[in-house]
Amino acid sequence: MLILLPLIGWLLGIALYLLMAWSLYVMASKRNIEYAWLAFIPFANYYILGKLVGDVSVGTYPVPYIEYVLPAGALLCAIIPIIRWLIAIVFAVLLFFTLLKLFKMYSPGNEILYAVLSLIPIVLPILLFIIKDNTPT
Repeated sequence: MLILLPLIGWLLGIALYLLMAWSLYVMASKRNIEYAWLAFIPFANYYILGKLVGDVSVGTYPVPYIEYVLPAGALLCAIIPIIRWLIAIVFAVLLFFTLLKLFKMYSPGNEILYAVLSLIPIVLPILLFIIKDNTPT
């Protein structure tokens, strides 16, 4: 029985990843974003997320090329152990503001609630699946 718990965790993780990837793929396809299939590739899926939202600002500071900054930040979090925590904090802030804009585009009025709920990792794929068929404003 104890050996089944890690297996269930892995299967749940894979299912949630595929749910998130499918949702990003559907949104990107509807917007005619080139290479929408990148939504299924780890780290590259952040490129699709960046392309979906376009420009992002953190406060009054605009973040240019968010479609490149997000995947680079995620990759750096994974491979640089010494300053990983600092990169992870910056990445989390950028991701939060990116998701806030995405939810504002696809679910106006619920963007703050959805962005806060998306801080819970298991909830983000579900929220993306919920909004995937919405038309962006």
